[in-house]
Amino acid sequence: MTVVDHAPAMPAAAVAPLREGGVLSVMAVNRHSAPLVAAVRGLGPAAAPAALDRDRADGRTFGTTMALYTAEEIASLPDGLGCPRADRYGIRSVCDHIADDERKHDPAFHADLERLEPAVTDRPAHRHTARLYQLAARRGTAACAPPRPRRGVTGDAGSGQGRVRTRGPSSVTATVCSMWAARLPSVVRSVQPSASVR
Repeated sequence: MTVVDHAPAMPAAAVAPLREGGVLSVMAVNRHSAPLVAAVRGLGPAAAPAALDRDRADGRTFGTTMALYTAEEIASLPDGLGCPRADRYGIRSVCDHIADDERKHDPAFHADLERLEPAVTDRPAHRHTARLYQLAARRGTAACAPPRPRRGVTGDAGSGQGRVRTRGPSSVTATVCSMWAARLPSVVRSVQPSASVR
């Protein structure tokens, strides 16, 4: 949603092919995270106040300007499309605020991140400051509520089934998303991980 001209139109396009009970998943860069990125990751607290109300940012991943939205600005859109009561999750709540990217490639450190991110994904304090947010709802049915993972467990009962394995810090997004998808048979389990969005 951050790299298209009119992001609010995107959920309607995604809902159109869904059958009743199909899952709508919307992910975007979280505008609330911008001051933390500036102050913590960028070590520039002087630049953080300007980021508080900024709705645009330069995106390194796609080499373009990103439109920034809060989850609150987007959350009402699924309701009007027949996907009521979207649940909200934080994606990369910790990973993107760690400035030392080299450390994230250390297998033990990365494994710790992969355990931590799913543990905080649905906790209110972390949802608000996560680098990305995800809104998920079912079309024409009750809210889509993926079960909360047991601590330290990903995939189906720790078996690793449905889990996407990639290298580097981008895989924490895939871990959270694929763990969620593995518990919903109707969801396509192919997750395309991305590099850290700054």
